[in-house]
Amino acid sequence: MDVEIKIEGLKEIDRKLSQLPKNLGRRALLNAIRPAARMVRDDIKARSPVGETGDHKKSIKVKARRQKYTKQYHVQVAVGGDYKSNWLEYGTSRMAAQPHFRPAADAKRGEARKMMVDAIMGAINKVWKR
Repeated sequence: MDVEIKIEGLKEIDRKLSQLPKNLGRRALLNAIRPAARMVRDDIKARSPVGETGDHKKSIKVKARRQKYTKQYHVQVAVGGDYKSNWLEYGTSRMAAQPHFRPAADAKRGEARKMMVDAIMGAINKVWKR
């Protein structure tokens, strides 16, 4: 179960990032994207049902990675190690659904997108002013 927020059509950002040294561009991107992902993660955790152990809430993490052969960076808010997460989100024949991933993603999508774009542009402008 992942939350995905895509930012497409931002040619100006892509052009400016490609002109930066690789390590600066990558660092600027990840530093811009992670806080937005953490904001979504925190909202998911706040909406998450608390079980006896609290394992589900503890297993909601932010993971960042770069695709090997493309320029794409992926930052995911995902559940790691808790096999019950789909049961909670979608329910079973014996348990009612307790959705928390999708409502949180839908609520924070616009705010996260704006936060990412603003942070990326701020990082690019900061590097260009050096």
